[in-house]
Amino acid sequence: MARQAIIFKYFVPKLSFANDEQLLCWDMTEFLEYTLAHRREIRLAIPLGDEIADFEWGDAAYDDQNHLYRFRLSKLRSKNIPSKKRVNTPKDDIVLANDEFLGEFNLFIFNPATGTLIMQSNFYGLTTKQTALALSGMRNEWLRATGDEEEDMGLVSLDPVPDESAIQRARNSEIYKSFKVRCSNVRTFADHTFNSDILNTAVRETDVLRGNNIEISVTMGQGPRNSTLNNADVRSVMDDIEYLQGQNFDVSMHVATKQDEEHKVEVIDLVCPVYRTSLVLEFEDRTTIGAEYLYQNYLELNYFDENVHAQHTLNTLI
Repeated sequence: MARQAIIFKYFVPKLSFANDEQLLCWDMTEFLEYTLAHRREIRLAIPLGDEIADFEWGDAAYDDQNHLYRFRLSKLRSKNIPSKKRVNTPKDDIVLANDEFLGEFNLFIFNPATGTLIMQSNFYGLTTKQTALALSGMRNEWLRATGDEEEDMGLVSLDPVPDESAIQRARNSEIYKSFKVRCSNVRTFADHTFNSDILNTAVRETDVLRGNNIEISVTMGQGPRNSTLNNADVRSVMDDIEYLQGQNFDVSMHVATKQDEEHKVEVIDLVCPVYRTSLVLEFEDRTTIGAEYLYQNYLELNYFDENVHAQHTLNTLI
C-alpha cells in the first residue's frame, strides 16, 4: 500500500467583466446543476496551450445529504510522455493514439451555502490559474448551450479564502526549513533600510547592478528533522516583507515551517495566506485514487473532523 499526503485549498469563485471593475461572486450551482442534468451534451474540453482541461462527467455528483457538489477536472497532455520500464530490462514506449492523452486529476467540491470552491492540489494537475481559465471556458460553453451568450461573457477568478492564523503559525514556528522572497521594482524602495541584512544586501546589490527584480531562495537542504534556519533572521525578513506589503510594493514570501519537531512541514504564503487542510490516504500501488474514495475521506478527515472541522472554519472565514 502507498501513502500520499493530499492538500485541499479553499477559494471563492468570482467573475470580472471588461466594463465593470467590481468582482462578482459566482454561484456555481446553476452551472453544476446543468452539467449533471445534461451529461456530455455540451463540450467542456478547454484548450490550455499545449494541454487540455476536461470535465470528468462520470465523477460529477450532488451529495444531497451534505448539500455539496463534487466534480473532477483533468489535465490532458500528449507531450513529454514517459516510458514503461521493468528493472534490468529495456524500456517500452507508451504509444498514444491521436485522440489519447495522459491525464492528471483534481477533485473539486463546491459548497453553495458558503459559495466556496474546494480544490484538491495535484502537483501534476491543473494549477489555480489554469483552473480559473478552464472554468471560464466551461462557463462560456454553458451560457451558449442555455442561450445566455453575451458579448462580454466574463472571466472566472479564484480568490483565496484568507487564513490569517497561518501568518501567526509562521511567526510562532520553532523550525524554518526554507523561504523564498520575490520583490519587483526594487528601485522604488532601494533607499529604504531594512531589519534584515539579507534584504538590505540583496536590494543594494540589485540597485548597483541596475536590476529591477530580485528573488531570494534559502533552504536547509538535507539534515536532521529539527534542523532550522536562524529563527531571528527569518522573522526579520518576514517583518520587512510585511512592511513593504503595507506600503503597496509588489512582494511575496513563502516560508516552509514546522511548529515543532513532531509536526509536518507547512508552506505558508505570508502575503496571501490561503486556508488549506490536508489528509493522508492509503491506496494500492499502480492505481489512480478514485473520486468517490477521495471525497468521502475528505468529508471524514477534514470537513467534519472534530479537530480540523473545515465546515465550521469556513463559516467563520467567509
